[in-house]
Amino acid sequence: MSGTGGIDVGTITGLLDAISTTTNTLPAQGAPTVTPTFAQAMLYLYKFAIAQMKVDSADGSIKVINPADNTTVDQKTTATLSGTVTTRAKLGTGP
Repeated sequence: MSGTGGIDVGTITGLLDAISTTTNTLPAQGAPTVTPTFAQAMLYLYKFAIAQMKVDSADGSIKVINPADNTTVDQKTTATLSGTVTTRAKLGTGP
């Protein structure tokens, strides 16, 4: 009945089932919060892993394209080069 440390095995099993079967919606257009929940942080990491990024060399903008429609700019930032250092601004909302 109890697992290691007195944690109920049924609780662990239920948690693992929920993690492996629950789907989530990717974050929408907008600037990410500076105080995300763990789930929000994981969803942004996943979104950035699968989303197309478009870089405009003319203005240094970097755009995160919505992976669902491959068109909408959900987030964007800019990158600037000063000597040998490239600086990326905080991620903001698109377009």
